[in-house]
Amino acid sequence: MKLMKIEPQNGDGSKCLRIRPHHLLCIQGFQGYGYSKEFKENLARIIEEIKAFPEIDIKIVTGVDYICESCPYNFKNGCKVEFEAENRIMNMDKLTMEKLDLNDRSVYSASDVFSRTSNLNFRC
Repeated sequence: MKLMKIEPQNGDGSKCLRIRPHHLLCIQGFQGYGYSKEFKENLARIIEEIKAFPEIDIKIVTGVDYICESCPYNFKNGCKVEFEAENRIMNMDKLTMEKLDLNDRSVYSASDVFSRTSNLNFRC
């Protein structure tokens, strides 16, 4: 089973989760469904980590993140779930960043990010 190990990524050695913008919405609406058992377990573990440490840093990335890395459709750092999926996903990321006023490669606390998503109604 390939569960992502959350590695320290900040200069001070603290943990920092790399997460795609649209995955913030998936986290908010997660109900235990997913592409594979490994994917679901990994996403559930990331959610548990965020709940346990609401001030954990989240680095917004518009590419493969900790969630994508356990997805069976992640090939050569891009989504192949369907034709043109990566372009569609990049568009979702862009729209999510605009809606939540987030910037690519910027770091935010989980509590800040999820306070921004709390008013959105989205189910992944």
